[in-house]
Amino acid sequence: KYYGIWSYGVAMYAFILIPILDLLIPEDTNNPTKEQSQRVSKAFRFKVVTALWVPTQYALMFYMANEFCIPNLALYEMIGVIVSFGMISGGIGINVAHELIHKPCLWERILARTLLISVWYGHW
Repeated sequence: KYYGIWSYGVAMYAFILIPILDLLIPEDTNNPTKEQSQRVSKAFRFKVVTALWVPTQYALMFYMANEFCIPNLALYEMIGVIVSFGMISGGIGINVAHELIHKPCLWERILARTLLISVWYGHW
């Protein structure tokens, strides 16, 4: 199984699709009130999204490392896998870790450190 140009799918999504959607979708200027923001930050359904990113990133890391070892993978496909995972772990993972590290719960800070370790940024 080979990926071809789709090994750059994350970059295409980030640098082509999102800017196009940004031009087409009107800006939302509504912001939650301070009370709404505090209530949302304590809601379990919002905590679970960031918490689930940790196993997701590790699963993607092992999957992409395995896919990188496919014999006969073209050089441009290898580069695409590296770029895609770098954007996922650096763009999403570090941002999620940043949010988690500021939370008062110990388990969320542990999750943040776990993410930061996966991108060799464990000195936080």
